[in-house]
Amino acid sequence: MWRAQLVRRVADLATGWPYSVIVATLAISMLSALYASRNLTLDANTDSLISIDRPFMQRYREFMREFGDLEYLYVAVDARGDPEMARSAIDALTIKLAEVPGLPAVHAHINEDEQWRLAPRAMATESLQSLLGASDGFAPLARSASHGGSLGVLEEARERLSRLQTDGFALNEVQRERLGGGALFMLRSLTARLGDGFELAQPRPAQYLVSTSGQFFFIEILPRKDFAGLATIEPILADIREVIRDVQFRFPTVDIGLTGKPVLQADELATTNEDMTRGTVVAAILVAILTMWTLGSLVRPLLVMGMLALTFACTYGAAAVLVGRLNLLSLVFMLVLVSAGVDYGIHTVARYTEFRLRLPVRAAMRAAIVANTIPTWVGALTSASVFLLALGTEFGGLRELGLIAGTGLIACAIILTIALPSLIIVVDEWRERRRGALPVACGRASVETNTGGHFFPDDPCACADSSLRSREAPQSDRQDRRTLIAGAALTLSLAAAIPWLTFETNLLRLQADGLDSIAWEHRILEDSVSASWFGGIICSSQVEVADVVQRAQGEPLIAATHSVLDLVQSDTAQRVELREKLGTALDMPRVGRSLASATPPTDLNEQAVLEVHTQLQGLIAMASLSRSGEELSHMRRVEGALKTLAADLADPSRRAEARDRASTAITRTIHALDQIGRGARATLRESLPSAVRDHLVADDGNMLVSLFPKEDIWEFKPMEEFVAALREIDPSATGVPMTVYESVVDMRSAFVAMSAWSVVVIALVVWIDLRSTTATVTCLACLALGMAWTFGALTLLGVSLNLANFFSVPMLLGFGIDSCVHVIHRAREGGASRTFGWTTRAVVLSAVTTAVGFGTLLFASHKGLQSLGWVMCIGSSACVICAVVVLPAALRRFPALLGLPPADALTTSPKAERVAPHL
Repeated sequence: MWRAQLVRRVADLATGWPYSVIVATLAISMLSALYASRNLTLDANTDSLISIDRPFMQRYREFMREFGDLEYLYVAVDARGDPEMARSAIDALTIKLAEVPGLPAVHAHINEDEQWRLAPRAMATESLQSLLGASDGFAPLARSASHGGSLGVLEEARERLSRLQTDGFALNEVQRERLGGGALFMLRSLTARLGDGFELAQPRPAQYLVSTSGQFFFIEILPRKDFAGLATIEPILADIREVIRDVQFRFPTVDIGLTGKPVLQADELATTNEDMTRGTVVAAILVAILTMWTLGSLVRPLLVMGMLALTFACTYGAAAVLVGRLNLLSLVFMLVLVSAGVDYGIHTVARYTEFRLRLPVRAAMRAAIVANTIPTWVGALTSASVFLLALGTEFGGLRELGLIAGTGLIACAIILTIALPSLIIVVDEWRERRRGALPVACGRASVETNTGGHFFPDDPCACADSSLRSREAPQSDRQDRRTLIAGAALTLSLAAAIPWLTFETNLLRLQADGLDSIAWEHRILEDSVSASWFGGIICSSQVEVADVVQRAQGEPLIAATHSVLDLVQSDTAQRVELREKLGTALDMPRVGRSLASATPPTDLNEQAVLEVHTQLQGLIAMASLSRSGEELSHMRRVEGALKTLAADLADPSRRAEARDRASTAITRTIHALDQIGRGARATLRESLPSAVRDHLVADDGNMLVSLFPKEDIWEFKPMEEFVAALREIDPSATGVPMTVYESVVDMRSAFVAMSAWSVVVIALVVWIDLRSTTATVTCLACLALGMAWTFGALTLLGVSLNLANFFSVPMLLGFGIDSCVHVIHRAREGGASRTFGWTTRAVVLSAVTTAVGFGTLLFASHKGLQSLGWVMCIGSSACVICAVVVLPAALRRFPALLGLPPADALTTSPKAERVAPHL
């Protein structure tokens, strides 16, 4: 039989050339580790978990290429009824955050210059026309102010008014309008006062980023992200939180917090790393103590861990060749290999220890390999097949995990059934030589073979069992019957609860309690629609933007839209022409914000102002003959302002203030004009404030409409409805809600598909191994019992399946079937008559180590990891009880399940009879 020949060759290799096997394993492992160190990278970007061939991901990546990374960190300040204090806190935070390295973008408000640059696109068409009507005074205002200060502006305006008086009738209407408009604009700039309606001379306060309710003030931070390590932004977060603590101490009347998707992910990764590190250390200690105590050896469990380390090296090398990277999900393969590797090693050591009671080292190991290799390989193949089924799913991260974990499981089984036996032989023989011990001979007659002078029994399995059967009391039919009845009752009870088992998709509920970032996320969601998640629709024109906004307003699930039309007026041919003319008119030399160094403001005097006032009065009188009172209102406002300025200059107590005010007004006007000109000449993207620019317009001119949900889309149902609403507006809509929704759907579909196909693959592999439909169905039934108990118990305990623990199901399927296969194989050795010897001990120990290893996660602060601990503890316990209690009872009660004779008639070991000739 080919399997017997294969096992014989494995036994020959491991026991005949142990040093060669060890050297070869070390060489392969070292080469794998070296190759992995140079070629295997870590990609901690959650977007990398999603296959790039998925249409929704292709749209999202295109969106990212156009608009860049819009996943900001948000420093939120709760004003608590004191907005002025909140603004002061924001200003203090902005100053200190600017000093933090690794923050290329920190946005807290829209400053005055940005508001003026936006003005040509934001102001009404009538305002554009009015400003352009005064364009003849722009350049003279800047020129005269820079050379003559306030008095120079006044003299320039008087000269223009004089020309109107003397040459007015010789000029046409357009010329008179230009000349008069320029003069009035210059005088208005000179006489402007705070709050008098002349906007260009008014100081414009910064416009802060606030929530729709006005309660929260925000600072947007784009950190530099390093996805080549797990600490993507952790060092930067530490600096930001230090700034927040410092400012919070200075402003105790407001609340300051930090949130946003990158913060939530970083906090989750930090808590999971802390929980996993602590759990790994505790689990390693407990498992090592438990294994050493159960197997009665200090050395052999350490040898298992050494071989497991070589398995890791080989798996890393395979991952470098097959995938080239590890992502946040495929990192889980370490858990898979540790769990499986310990199990495979325990079975190898347990069977060797059992045979070593009666046989010398190499004979005992050869018997252990013959008895253990096929069950271990079958268990590894079924587990690997379950993970490799992920290759047929849509979720890219799961595919990579499946490929790496499946490959690792196969490598683990090979190394722990070939290299581990060789290592144990070398160590045990060295220890015997040191002690001067004699080989142990079997109590039965043994024969010396031609394999190095070692002794091999004619029936090693029966030889080992002979000492064990006397130690364990046989099970009566009544006990077996009670066991099966109790198992059936427990199955019916727990299976009834399975329909209420849920799949949790809300990622916030998987986070640790007490995380500040989650608390702030909830506070902001409860306050308004200022959510960090939004859907996006890319438009190529403002007409498309207006159409999308109009359709979005009719969707009840969409709370608000943000687009460039929130800041600017829709472009028309007239507005484009007006803006171009304004940009040309304002293309003048840069004038500084202060004119103090030009001409001292003391030159401005009452007499000069009164002379211009008199000129203007005359022009108003002339204009009143042909113009209405409404048309003259602007001229009369300027005339009144001149009169007030003259009165202030006449009063010695107010003269200095008046001169300073005039100089400041001119300075502000010129600066505003300069910024307006820059905005008029700039593209739409360049004219937008930096705080909102990347959210609205891409470098190529495409525009983004952001749509915000009305409901909390951390919940799956509102997310599903919101995504459907976005796609109703535009099928090509994209954004984080789409990627998260599709990822959740893909993972749920993958979970269902893998679970269904796993049953088929497991059945096929087990049937190929056992060559019995009855035995295969028996194994599957035992596995089904264990999984039914698991899901039922999880439901009763209120533990849901979720995105953090769903991969544990394939692990349990592999573990459960592995235990059943070992029990079935031991039964076919003849153990089903009374006892299963060390096989039971090994299966139980494997389950206990798995439960203990994952049980440490029950104390994790991260709820997702805590749920993983529950699933693995309950699942491994349920599967092992089914394998070592229910399954043996069924085999003893119904021997025909394996085609065996009745239990009391079994006196020989069928498998031993088949194996002995090959020993």
